[in-house]
Amino acid sequence: MNTVSRKRKKPFPRKLKIVLILVSVLVLIGIWQLSRPQPLPEVEPRPDRIVLSSFNLEDIEKITLYPTGGEPFTLLRNADNSYAIAGDEGFRLNTARVEEIFDMATLIRADYLAQENTDMEHLSEFGITNDSFHFTIHAKDGVLETWFAAENVHADDTHRFLFREGDTAVYLTELDYISAMNYTKEELHPIPDINYTPDLIDGIDVRYASGDEVSLTNEQGIWYVKKPFRYPASGLMQDLLEKAGRMRLSTYVAEGNEKNLRLYGLHKPFAVVTIRMAASIISVMTPDHQVAEQRDVPEHEITFYFGDAFASVGYYCLFDDMIYKATMLSMGFLLNIEPDILALQTPFDIPLNKMQWIAVMREEQRTDYYVEFAERVLPNNLIAVDDSGNTIYDMYVKRNGDEILAEPFMRAYLDMMSLSSSGEMTENSLQTDAALLTVFLKYDSGERTIAFYPYDALHAAIAIDGVVRHYVTLSQLDLITI
Repeated sequence: MNTVSRKRKKPFPRKLKIVLILVSVLVLIGIWQLSRPQPLPEVEPRPDRIVLSSFNLEDIEKITLYPTGGEPFTLLRNADNSYAIAGDEGFRLNTARVEEIFDMATLIRADYLAQENTDMEHLSEFGITNDSFHFTIHAKDGVLETWFAAENVHADDTHRFLFREGDTAVYLTELDYISAMNYTKEELHPIPDINYTPDLIDGIDVRYASGDEVSLTNEQGIWYVKKPFRYPASGLMQDLLEKAGRMRLSTYVAEGNEKNLRLYGLHKPFAVVTIRMAASIISVMTPDHQVAEQRDVPEHEITFYFGDAFASVGYYCLFDDMIYKATMLSMGFLLNIEPDILALQTPFDIPLNKMQWIAVMREEQRTDYYVEFAERVLPNNLIAVDDSGNTIYDMYVKRNGDEILAEPFMRAYLDMMSLSSSGEMTENSLQTDAALLTVFLKYDSGERTIAFYPYDALHAAIAIDGVVRHYVTLSQLDLITI
């Protein structure tokens, strides 16, 4: 029977093996040192920037951009100094931003030379690759120049690397060609201003796909939660309005056609937000602050549709037949309105100068107060004004038809204004119809009924116009002394 076995080799001398290993390590270290990129030389910045390339603006026919966040595209400069995108001439452009791109391309400058003879294989050590931001300048005389711009990967400073295709020199510049030119096609689309003046907002309605609704409305200067329940809104409403005055859309995405609506989840939006704007007048002023022109703007509504989320930071938003990105940071407050938090907790928040009549009912006893304001007339029969030129008014109060001193009444009402809820009711039903105390208010733009009902041994429930949301401590009712 034949057998097969592995051939045994003659043992290698141990000392010679160690010598060969050491020699191999030294050779590898030498190869690594020769192949690594040379460190940047310590060169002092030149006092004047180096001009690497220059064009007259009228000599540039087009610029092709290769943005890091999108597909390449070409910007055309037309004979009438307008701009367009090649192959998509109807695409709207942010003219100011495109003009900046062309202006930057007219003069390419560096602060100093980083490395003169650069091996093409080592350009990536400077952050320069085919995936880096680059742009090609197309001159009318046929000259083409392609420039790569990359952040400085060797030092934490404001300089960036510049490299011209076909050259071997790498430069450093403080001029930010990346921020000024690295835009996708969509980022060059104009973004509409939606930071509306808070004082002109008359209502906000939010409708969710689930069927839930939130509605806020301004009724002659007094804000109310209208849905899911009707209740006066607190001062937090002003914070919400100020956020509306600062909101903005992020980036243009696409036209709002049927295909794109489906693509971005806007054919069935999860939320629709409508902002109701009051009528207003737009005035055009001259340099010397005179009104040159006025234009009436009628009442109108502005609607935003919210679809799919993107990158966990926002939602695709349809506005004025265009799709944009809307971040939660800027517009998320519209989707997170909490009526319970907005509900008024200080029931006597109507300023006294808007008051006309107050009635207080305790058990079977009712007291009526009538409030009037009249211009203060001076002995010389002139109307009194304050230091700012505003007319001074005096307050007159009648209790059950008899005139009383206004100042004690004013102090008493100010105490009432400080009354604030102690907590939110867990149940909005009352166990009795007998109120401990009821106050009726009539003011310039409406009426309000505030009633206090027994809740427990230490608290009374507050009902505003018949709706119960909060309770107060019984001791706070002592603030109502009129």
